[in-house]
Amino acid sequence: MNCMLGFQVVVGHVNVPMSLEEVPAFLTSLDTLLIISNMFWDNCIVSTENKEPSRRSTLETPSFKEMVSKSRNRHRSCQLRF
Repeated sequence: MNCMLGFQVVVGHVNVPMSLEEVPAFLTSLDTLLIISNMFWDNCIVSTENKEPSRRSTLETPSFKEMVSKSRNRHRSCQLRF
């Protein structure tokens, strides 16, 4: 079982304007956005580890490709068996 622990730190709060009347208040909060953006990029560390693909391997056989074929073929055998 994979477990993950996460956390977040609130460093600012910005309200997006819903009307033209709220635009001036939004423009004054752009300073906060700029400070947060600069702080993020100054402290951002790029990971150097190679990340493995998270996709599972699939069957690469002609019968599998026939089963999931997007074309219509009424003569193809039904793959639903119970």
